[in-house]
Amino acid sequence: MTILAIDPGASGGMAWHNDLSSGCFAMPKTDLEVIQDLAVMNTDVVYVERVSGFIGHPHPGGAMFKFGRGYGFILGALMAFGRRVILVSPQAWQKHLSIGTSRGLKKTEWKRKLMDEAKRRFPDVQSISLRTADALLILDYAIRQEKANNESPQR
Repeated sequence: MTILAIDPGASGGMAWHNDLSSGCFAMPKTDLEVIQDLAVMNTDVVYVERVSGFIGHPHPGGAMFKFGRGYGFILGALMAFGRRVILVSPQAWQKHLSIGTSRGLKKTEWKRKLMDEAKRRFPDVQSISLRTADALLILDYAIRQEKANNESPQR
């Protein structure tokens, strides 16, 4: 079984897991690159972080429109490729981590804490960065959910 996890957005990333290994990469920069990457990945299921119109603090309308457009583009591409898509809220996958919340931490401190957790959970993955950490943690959540559903991916 191959699982893909996506943290959408320009500063997000993608992470994958199959019976042999796991890996990650930063979100492709163009729509064409997104399509190409999704086309070559023969995934059984894709977990995508569910986003809303508000991401913690106000942003200009143009930036939020661009973010929402990219999110919709990814979902549309996955549907066009016939992938099974599961949307997961940040609260769900972060609760799964059991490392607390971002309360009292600056954004960079919280992101670094998530990156350190991704490195701890995926010690064999070399390319973990602030851009790919969330995708790997969503992937960890996805692996556990799929195991609970008796589809048993090996890790």
